[in-house]
Amino acid sequence: MSIAEDVRRLQSVPLFQGVDETPLQALVFSAQRVQLPAGETLFRAGEADDVAWLIRSGSVRVTAASASRKEETPEKVQSEREEVHHFGPGAFLGEMAMIARLPHYFTAVAETGITALKIDNTLFMRACQEFPEFGKQVLANALSRLETAMHDLERVRDLFENAQSFTTR
Repeated sequence: MSIAEDVRRLQSVPLFQGVDETPLQALVFSAQRVQLPAGETLFRAGEADDVAWLIRSGSVRVTAASASRKEETPEKVQSEREEVHHFGPGAFLGEMAMIARLPHYFTAVAETGITALKIDNTLFMRACQEFPEFGKQVLANALSRLETAMHDLERVRDLFENAQSFTTR
C-alpha cells in the first residue's frame, strides 16, 4: 500500500476534505503501521485515548451499548451490545479521540485480520503546528460537521415537541 493511496483515503474522510496533501503525506509517513488479528479490540466505548485508525485492509465491527443499558456493569453491557456497522478499507475511526482525547462512543473490534495506520494526538497536533492552514481547514471541517449535527438535533427536538401524545386525542 502506498503513501499516495493512504493520502487519497484520508482526503475522502470528511474531517480532511479540502486539505492540501502535503500535511496528509506527513501524517501517513509518520503514522504507526499496525497489523491486528481478528478479534483484537482497537478501542472500547467509554475509554479515552488519543488515537484514530485508518483501516488499510480487513474489516472492523463497530458496536455500541444500548442507551437503556448504560448504567449496567461493563461485563453485562459487553454481552448485550447491538451491532452498528462494519467498516473496511478507507474507514477512519476514532477521529474525536485523536483531535480532543474524548472517550469513544463505540467499541471497534477487528472482524478479520486488519492492517491500519494509527494516528495519535501528538502526531496530529504536530501536523497542525507545522502546517497551520491544515489545522485551520480541519477545524473548519469539524465545526461544519458540528453545526450540521446541532441543526439535526434541533429538528428532532422540534419533532418531539410538536408530536401528539399517544395518551391524548
